[in-house]
Amino acid sequence: MTISIVRELPIKGELNLKTWQLFIIIAVANLVIAWVWNQYILTRDVYYNLLADQLEANRIDEYFDLTRKFTLWAYLFQPALLWMQIIFFTLLLQTPLMLLNIEIPFNQIFRIVLIASLATTALALIQLLKLSFYPPEEITANVLNIVPFSTAELVEMSEYPLTSIFMLNKFNPFEFLWTFLLYKELVNTKTIKKESSLIIVFGLWLVIVLFQWGIVAYFSGVNG
Repeated sequence: MTISIVRELPIKGELNLKTWQLFIIIAVANLVIAWVWNQYILTRDVYYNLLADQLEANRIDEYFDLTRKFTLWAYLFQPALLWMQIIFFTLLLQTPLMLLNIEIPFNQIFRIVLIASLATTALALIQLLKLSFYPPEEITANVLNIVPFSTAELVEMSEYPLTSIFMLNKFNPFEFLWTFLLYKELVNTKTIKKESSLIIVFGLWLVIVLFQWGIVAYFSGVNG
């Protein structure tokens, strides 16, 4: 369902779905992907493979069982977290529009950001399909950290710090699709020029990437 929407979007220029219907579709798709991920990708064998050098077998079992319990709560809160994420990105996008005196209703910006989030869902699906071909013993931290079709796949991860890998991961078709959908939907509002839309979308993407990079750099420093 999600894939067909993405394919039709550039052709028709709009979705014949109400915003709440689109939100439910994306939320359900993310829940299904998360469930399959936890049931068939991050198995007990994968936990052994990832943590064997750090913990004993019984501790790994305890950790695995604990994460399974938290996973049930994560399923319950995931739609709310998705809603909060869309709200946050909506506010980020609305800020430069307000500074430029460009009036686009909040609910319309929310829908624009929601449509763009289809790219994130597509990335999660492709990542899931990619990892489904790996046997558990080959799923390492490096494999999990690489974004499909990103420039990070072209380098040896062990030779680069995590912050560099993060930036290399950001250059992938799904990031491009996310920015393209934002740009396209902004232009479709007929209230902003194409050049201004391009600058705003690129600026928003840059702010988000730098913010995420800062978090990665902080935790890399703490763990390092």
